[in-house]
Parts: sequence; structure tokens; C-alpha cells
Amino acid sequence: FLFNAMNRGFDPWYGRVGRHLHVLRSDASVERKVGAIEALALQSQPESIVGLERALHGDELAVARHAAWALGVQARSPMRPIATRPLVKVLDDPRPEVRREALIGLARLQYRA
Repeated sequence: FLFNAMNRGFDPWYGRVGRHLHVLRSDASVERKVGAIEALALQSQPESIVGLERALHGDELAVARHAAWALGVQARSPMRPIATRPLVKVLDDPRPEVRREALIGLARLQYRA
């Protein structure tokens, strides 16, 4: 209790968001990273969007594709305006699978250029 009072609720934040961001930054398997992305898609935290954006530009196709999907499901989230920027940036990605998920995500977010 005292620890959480001193660090202003770090433990609950780490349980919801931090541990998944850690997986994305680690050398974890693609399956674990995809699982972390799916968990972050349910969070409406700015840190989640930043982590998903980093994953979007990664080398692993499945991870980048799932990150684009996760950003696109933020339609009802207060993070919606922030989630559109990374998807627009990735429309020039050389990987068609990532571009496709970004386009679908922008459609979900009802983005209009």
C-alpha cells in the first residue's frame, strides 16, 4: 500500500499497460508481441498508442500488421485523434499487409484527409 501511495499507482498501470510495452521492447517471440498488442488495443492510454506506433515500424510483419489493427480499433477511445497519425504515416510502408491494415484502421476511425 505504501509503495503504491509513493509511486502514485505504478503497480496498477504496469499491470494494465507497462508489462505489455515491456514485451514489445524485448526480444520476445512474435506470438507474445502480438498478444501484448491485443492487450494494448483495449487500453485508452497515451503510452499504449506510443508503443503501438513503435511496433508499427518494426521489422516483424505480423507485429506491424497487428499494431496497425490495434490503432484502428481506437474508434471509441479518447485516443482516437492520436491513433490516426501513425496510421497515416504508414500508408507509404513497402509492406502491402501493413498498408491494408492501416487503411482499414483509418476507415474504422472515420479519418478524412
